[in-house]
Amino acid sequence: MSFSRAGRLSARLAFLSSFVFLLVPLSFGAENAALLVVLERDFSHRGGEMMLLEAASFDGDPSLVTLAAGARILPKDGVLTRDMVLDALLRVGLAGTRVALRMPERVRVLPEDPVTADVRRLSRWVWRLDVEREGALPSGAVLVSPREIKPGITATVLRYRLTGGREFSVPVRIKWRQPAAVLRRSLPRGSVLSEEDLRVLFVERSGLRTPADPFRLRGARLTRNLAQGGVVFTDDVESVPVIAKGDPVRIVFRAGGLQVEASGEALDNGGVGDTIRVRNVLSRRIIACVVSGPGVVIVEGE
Repeated sequence: MSFSRAGRLSARLAFLSSFVFLLVPLSFGAENAALLVVLERDFSHRGGEMMLLEAASFDGDPSLVTLAAGARILPKDGVLTRDMVLDALLRVGLAGTRVALRMPERVRVLPEDPVTADVRRLSRWVWRLDVEREGALPSGAVLVSPREIKPGITATVLRYRLTGGREFSVPVRIKWRQPAAVLRRSLPRGSVLSEEDLRVLFVERSGLRTPADPFRLRGARLTRNLAQGGVVFTDDVESVPVIAKGDPVRIVFRAGGLQVEASGEALDNGGVGDTIRVRNVLSRRIIACVVSGPGVVIVEGE
């Protein structure tokens, strides 16, 4: 589906009108905002597109926080601006929402230093890394070991070789940061999670336990008691089936601004966030879909 230039401009102006108060000091009108977005300082990044959650912190209505946190944004010339953040929020459907945006006119996105880049490559970590090293890394140094780093360890030693063959060690301390769901209130085992129970935050990961995907927890059931402020890990939850094999389902195809629906038949059981096989009733094609809720599955296009 395409939109005229005038239509896009009209939509953008309508969206920006709800942000006018954000361009004056934050104290003006911020207490009435449904969502607070904060970018406080320059930061390092691996390069390329990022989730807004990697650059910002959030507070406010849980459903709005979830939408805003997942917005995709691409720095231009190593910089994020207010307009770029507003555009990213517009694309995830926050037009008309009262949002308080606290950030400088420009936030610099700095390239990662070579040691951090080596840690990222060895660990295959896609989220934020804070690596502190002891000693300078000479130009031309080539990494020799280790061959792998497990996410969650807090310290290790990297070994490098210079052009002449001399080797030396670089001790590093590592902080792994990733999006996670944090409980707004204490909940007992057996509770089924809703967006109102969770906050999406960037947290530091330590140890080998893996935080659950915060964007796929709606409808999951707790397997143990969890306290307020606790991070939800993968072994804290289990899927609650909302679609059974053989159920009729509504298939929603999304691609850019286009949305098309079709009828289908579930070929697997699945809970919210699970990927299941679905047969399109008309074409008889079998496709992989993500369960969105009872009787509804989603297919995302390019």
